Amino acid sequence: MDDGFRRGISAVGFDRVGRWGGVLCLTTACMLSGGFAQTHEGGISLASSRSLGNSAVPILTLEQALALALKGDATYLSAEADYRVSRERLPQARAALRPNVSLTGALTTSVSRPVTQTWLDEPLALQSSTHTVSSGATSTSQTASSRTSGGMSGRLPVTSTSDTTESSTFQRTQDETSSQNGQVSEWEQVHKRVRGTSAEVGVSLTWPIYRPALSRAVEQSAYLGEQGHLGLAAARQSVILRVAKAYFDIVAAKSVLDALVAQEAALRQQVDVAEQSFSEGVVTIADVREAQANLDLVLAQKVVQQNNWSIKRAGLQAMVGLPVAAVQSLKDADGAMVGELGAMDQWTGRAADQSYGVRIQQLGLLATRKELEKQEAVGKPTLDFVANAGTSRIRERSTGQSEASETFAGSTGSQSETQTTSGSQTESQSTTDGQSQTASTTQDLRGTTTSSSEGHSDSRTSSSRPASLGRSSSRQWDAYVGIRLNVPLLDGGFAQSKIREALALQDKQEAELLRARSDAVLDAQTAYMEVKGYQAEVLALNAAQVSGLVALEANQLGYEVGLKTNTDVLNAQQQLFAVRRDIVKARVNALVSWLRLKASVGELAEDDIVLAGKHLSN
Repeated sequence: MDDGFRRGISAVGFDRVGRWGGVLCLTTACMLSGGFAQTHEGGISLASSRSLGNSAVPILTLEQALALALKGDATYLSAEADYRVSRERLPQARAALRPNVSLTGALTTSVSRPVTQTWLDEPLALQSSTHTVSSGATSTSQTASSRTSGGMSGRLPVTSTSDTTESSTFQRTQDETSSQNGQVSEWEQVHKRVRGTSAEVGVSLTWPIYRPALSRAVEQSAYLGEQGHLGLAAARQSVILRVAKAYFDIVAAKSVLDALVAQEAALRQQVDVAEQSFSEGVVTIADVREAQANLDLVLAQKVVQQNNWSIKRAGLQAMVGLPVAAVQSLKDADGAMVGELGAMDQWTGRAADQSYGVRIQQLGLLATRKELEKQEAVGKPTLDFVANAGTSRIRERSTGQSEASETFAGSTGSQSETQTTSGSQTESQSTTDGQSQTASTTQDLRGTTTSSSEGHSDSRTSSSRPASLGRSSSRQWDAYVGIRLNVPLLDGGFAQSKIREALALQDKQEAELLRARSDAVLDAQTAYMEVKGYQAEVLALNAAQVSGLVALEANQLGYEVGLKTNTDVLNAQQQLFAVRRDIVKARVNALVSWLRLKASVGELAEDDIVLAGKHLSN
């Protein structure tokens, strides 16, 4: 028989109250011990919670649950990843102020088809002579012309962009008598196809000397990194608080369930006693029905509490990542769960200054101020040290075809046209006004055509040269060292817009800081008053428990002597069980509220869980 059961028997006096006293002692012992066990016959026998937690059922302690949650809780793992992300922002910002060296290389192949046209107009004097050679029935006429301009004789050279040109020439000449004041118009058109290959390799260095925006970015990244560190600490505190609350919720639910089971055992025996008393004619059937109704109500409450206990246990299992078979239970202790708290103003002042929410928002405000300074510095000049060294090599292969033509125009005179073929033919006629007109056509293998007309004479020569091949190769080395200055002049209003955006973000962050400080103060006040209230409730309920035991004893004695009815005994018994259930809830709530108060000021740590675990036993 456990200690609670002995205390119940000694408190009521089993020898003095007889049969109903035995029921009372059974009920009191179950309530004080908080444990039960079910026999193989389906009945209920008393057992302590330590007996229930045998070696076959592993018990998860509060410290073990916290350690598992810190390793497997998804929220905390996400916070750790966020902290690692924020920690890399400072090295990234510092890297922008350090030398940046890059090696570049390129290998390209290109194909191009350029077309070039050239025109030239120049006055010339024309001298022409014709030589005719006959052989058999075939005659060939060759015309050679010479032009002089500025004391130079010979035909003007045709400009070409290719190395080798295959050409055909078409020429029109004017009669010598009318060519003293002539003009030549010459053009040339060149078609090319160029294939090229180029290779480039270079090393460049850029070292910022003066960039105020980058300096502000480094300071901003430092604040963001510290903000990430505080975020991780806040997440860890949140895990501690959530695990403690979930664990104590299971403890409270299990304690209430144990109390209902003990109440069920007591009511079953009370029903048996009422039935026996009814068979002896001591009580009426109404007393039996009333006892059975109370038993049925407790059975319904037991089903609800079992479901609640299963839900609480599933919540803890989700945090620790393992099945939870059993947890610790509250020790039988009187008085408050925590010590003296002190004044509320002390807690609210600490919450307004050092809670994680407030400190994170303060760092966020500093970061937004640096963002404003960074955007204002964007419009300032920057100065960089730059250096570069590189080499390039180009190879080209070209093929081309050139076409050229020139036209000569002179004063009025006779018109003649010559076309050279395998033979020659000349036509001549006189006009009535004394002018003569001669047409001569000569065609040879070169395709030369000469024509002249009255009052105007021209000579057109067109040449076509065959495709030419050309190859070229070049190599070049480049290197420079210098200082580069960049002065922003106009960006379309982008910089001013970013400044206005930074101002708006700063105003928003100031409002968030005020909200965080107000929430922290409210949380501290709420938790403080809850702790004080639950402490007072535990003290009052402990006194009510003592009074309830005395009242139950008095009602039982009154029932024995006929002054009290069975209903009075049942009501006293129900009140005693309700007090016991409320004591467990108040003690658990006081402990959880104390942990929440510590968290509101940013002081909750694993050591507080160790202190809270001292109120639990296996």
